[in-house]
Amino acid sequence: MLIFDELIGSRINIPNYEDIKHIGSRLRYQNEDPVFTRQSIQIYRRMWHMFGGLVLALAFLFINSPTSVTFPIFGAIVALVIVSDFGRLKIKSFNDRILKDFKWLIRDKEKTGVSTMTYFLLGSFISLLLFPKQIAITSIIFLSVGDPIASIVGIRFGKNKILWGKSVEGFLACFLSCYLVSYM
Repeated sequence: MLIFDELIGSRINIPNYEDIKHIGSRLRYQNEDPVFTRQSIQIYRRMWHMFGGLVLALAFLFINSPTSVTFPIFGAIVALVIVSDFGRLKIKSFNDRILKDFKWLIRDKEKTGVSTMTYFLLGSFISLLLFPKQIAITSIIFLSVGDPIASIVGIRFGKNKILWGKSVEGFLACFLSCYLVSYM
């Protein structure tokens, strides 16, 4: 547990939003509500993405239905998410409700833009359509595990910046986690 506490920078109590303690020094406040940026660790968001991606990948791995059944269902879910996300941006009351219910999960730029979940699901669907099942599932798992770990390590320990503000430390954490996942 001490390693986890050191990694995120403070002890946290799960899961009340009000109980989220200041994590790192990059969390800004506006009107007393936290505003999450790319530079805030947002541990709940990272774990949500990891869990969601793993569930999606494992569902495709273990569901023995033919692709003629699973692809239309997954495609319908992706379409529903896309329509909901764009509808959220057009209908203020719907957007306000989503922002209220999921404020612990939404970044500041997603309040007025497309959610990263939309990009993730669309990318996963395209990967499953274009590549063999094993490769697509492996890539979804790599993204689901490697991205949150790279982000946490990069924000917390990243000192050596490379392209686009990313850090060598985050890159190495992603590479190592994906390497370890490949042996499971």
